[in-house]
Amino acid sequence: MERPVSLKQLLVFTEVARDASLSEAAERLLMSKSSVSQSLTELEGRMSTSLFDRQGGRLRLNDAGRKLLPLADDLLSRAKHLPQVFGKMPSEPLRLGVTESVAAHYLMPTLAEFRRRCGRFPRVRIGNSDEMIRALADYKLDLALVEGIVTDSDMEVTLWREERLFIVAAVDHPLQNRTVSWEELRDVDWVLREPGSGSRLYFESHLREKLGHDLSVLVLNHHDTLLRAVASRLGVSLVSEGVLSDPHFGDGIAVLEVPETFTRRLSFVMRRGKFETDDMRVWREILSVQAESESLQ
Repeated sequence: MERPVSLKQLLVFTEVARDASLSEAAERLLMSKSSVSQSLTELEGRMSTSLFDRQGGRLRLNDAGRKLLPLADDLLSRAKHLPQVFGKMPSEPLRLGVTESVAAHYLMPTLAEFRRRCGRFPRVRIGNSDEMIRALADYKLDLALVEGIVTDSDMEVTLWREERLFIVAAVDHPLQNRTVSWEELRDVDWVLREPGSGSRLYFESHLREKLGHDLSVLVLNHHDTLLRAVASRLGVSLVSEGVLSDPHFGDGIAVLEVPETFTRRLSFVMRRGKFETDDMRVWREILSVQAESESLQ
């Protein structure tokens, strides 16, 4: 009788797939390089197909390997949580990714309730939307809350809420207290987040065509610094309602009257097919209740 595929073989496969290197996978797994190679060869034998293309000492997933990777990841995730299901041992903390604007406005109210319900805090990673998607793809996060449209087909995306964005300027800026035209906005300095951030992605996809490519732009990668720059009359900016409503931000800043309104999506994102743990489910529930509560205010 042919032996089945083992979880160890799948674990070795997923680690090699992430680094495209036997040596790096062996180091992380505390195995010898020859043992990793043998395990991978045995798995390919069980599957009756090669899973990697060998190129100059590096390994690159082929079509069969790319097909197996999400299935292997899901099986390993489910196996890891079996003891938790039967109450034998605690699971690892939730690895949660959020964007900076989400962290500034939406994250903090959820942490105390998460701690109360789950008995611990999640491991939180903060970055821009692109960084969160890459971390999910690299298996460094379990769940993320990001801004805008997610196009990666390997990700499962669930809409959480929509929020408005506003063009803002210093309270004494010459464009305040009247309706501003797109022509006028082309002639002023802008202060924008770095490429990859949610607000910058929205700016490039929705406003760039109206404003052109010859804008004078100051790029900053933190909202608090960006808003201080706007308050100092260094330029106008595009910010979310979440950032704008935070009591720690916004002094000396007011919303400009422009011809259009802007809305973007905030979504939960996880790898497609990933096993949803209790921690993931609880955090989704907490945020859903928060969104419903705010909509009633």
